Amino acid sequence: MSQKSGQTNNVEQLKGLINSKLNSITESIKKKEDIEKQRTEELNSSLSKMETKLSKMEERTSFYRTKWLEEKSRSETDALTGLPNRGAYDKRFDEEFHRWIRHPEPLCLAVLDLDHFKSINDKYGHSVGDKTLQIVAKTLRKHFRVSDYVARYGGEEFVCILTNTDPKESMLALEKVRLAIEAIPFSIKKDRLNITVSIGVTALKATDNTHTVFDRADKALYEAKHTGRNKTCYKK
Repeated sequence: MSQKSGQTNNVEQLKGLINSKLNSITESIKKKEDIEKQRTEELNSSLSKMETKLSKMEERTSFYRTKWLEEKSRSETDALTGLPNRGAYDKRFDEEFHRWIRHPEPLCLAVLDLDHFKSINDKYGHSVGDKTLQIVAKTLRKHFRVSDYVARYGGEEFVCILTNTDPKESMLALEKVRLAIEAIPFSIKKDRLNITVSIGVTALKATDNTHTVFDRADKALYEAKHTGRNKTCYKK
């Protein structure tokens, strides 16, 4: 522009030259702004698409996580009673056992078995037997403490882990449960169904593993069954 300004013969030519250059600069700036605007729009569009994809991925992840949790819950829940099943109990007791090894605190294990359950099935049918198990499970949930872990072990047998509970406390708690089951007002075809339960309980000790403590509680249950039923027996 400096070179061309020296070639001008008058002010008007110089003015025209300056305007032409300013227009050229303005047009260049506008083109650059348009390019930057287009790049910004493209970038925003790409970001928006990425956010949409990310949102869909998060939704899908949340969906499959929910499904996984539901499936996990179903796999660890007894379909009939809604209580944790044998597999869930085994896992939980293993966790409690290893926690107890690190921090020994009173812990008792109880095994509960419905008395004469086979005669209920034989006399009234399996549908009544199933209903009986459901009612008993509901009673167990209601009368055991929130800190206790009760599960259906199989058939008409249930187990309960009583944490931070010494033998004396466990006997008192289990007797309340036994009496609550005995008091269930359950009638079939005008017959009052007398539901009772025998209970065996023991306390975890240093020489135990997960199998020996259960075997000892099971022996206590055997004693309750063979000394009159509808009672709670403790075995050291």
